[in-house]
Amino acid sequence: MKKKMLFILLVLLGLSWGQILWAQPIIKNPATPRSGHWAGRQLELIKLLSISDEGQSQFFFSFPGRVAVASDGSIFKTDEGALFKFSPEGRFLCSLLTHGQGPGEISKYIHIHLQGDKIWVLDYLQQKLFIIDLEGRLLKEIRSLPSINFFCGLKDNQPLFAIEKWPPLKERKSRLHNIIKKICLFSPETKNLREIFSFSFKRFLIAGGGAMNWEPAITELSPDGRLLFINSSQEYRISVVDLEQGQVKFIFTRPYQRVKHKLSAIEKEFIKKHKAPPKKYKNDIQTIIAWPERIWVKTSTVDPKKGRLYDVFDFEGHYLDCFYLPADLHPEWLEKDILYATKTDPDGSIYIVKYKIANLKP
Repeated sequence: MKKKMLFILLVLLGLSWGQILWAQPIIKNPATPRSGHWAGRQLELIKLLSISDEGQSQFFFSFPGRVAVASDGSIFKTDEGALFKFSPEGRFLCSLLTHGQGPGEISKYIHIHLQGDKIWVLDYLQQKLFIIDLEGRLLKEIRSLPSINFFCGLKDNQPLFAIEKWPPLKERKSRLHNIIKKICLFSPETKNLREIFSFSFKRFLIAGGGAMNWEPAITELSPDGRLLFINSSQEYRISVVDLEQGQVKFIFTRPYQRVKHKLSAIEKEFIKKHKAPPKKYKNDIQTIIAWPERIWVKTSTVDPKKGRLYDVFDFEGHYLDCFYLPADLHPEWLEKDILYATKTDPDGSIYIVKYKIANLKP
């Protein structure tokens, strides 16, 4: 009843759910973090391990994929039609999953979440979810899922999915459209989806089919499954959603020097053909990565000498620290001062790299 009354009030006032999201308390951080002289340093990375497919016949890295690390140090990496397992020393052990359409078999593209001694696997193309143990034994498989856009993680041992709602194809015109992204909790037992939260972002859709990204729709779940961090603006702004309450707790931001976007030849052709608006700046936030008690924000700032700028915030939205990492690294897993990352060389070679961070302190 309260939600119904609120909806009626919004209609009378001419407001939207998106405007209510933006009306939450805002934490405006200063331009510099609390770490003082530590801020802006290059992280000192001591390489402990590097895994590549060079000279290998048993496996091949076709794209960076996702990396997860078990409590015993075993390393898992998603790839095209495979889930590779490596020993803590980096020795290839096996592919836990194989390409196919049978029980426990996967299509080309999957997303994983490791929790304890189980790995939850979402197969986007075959629309199925299954659970395996760390040796690859199939524990459960659920087929005929709705179309899922993103596997956010696990909340109370249940998958949290993101589902986008686009206007029907026949109603689309070549212009910016509001896309609704629903955050839903999925019950493996009943196969029911329960919407917890939703937000909107803009995307340029083409009449008859096709689209161009305009605003981001980044969602990152805290490790305990209680908070969802959302960036749906081209500018530096993060909303923190309390999933227990199903509402935004607060929004935080900081002053940020925007980075100009250089249009590619393909973008120029698209804009000319479909009369799309040109993008003047890169999205301030490229990725949000949540660790226990901290989030790293991968920004659009790249220094030719230092690398990519990352900002660090606590779960209350306070700007704690900032540092640079090599631009070709993508952080995947952090345990205290041990970082696992994927690295892509200019020639396309892909590596899983394990580092000790010598100067992580703040």
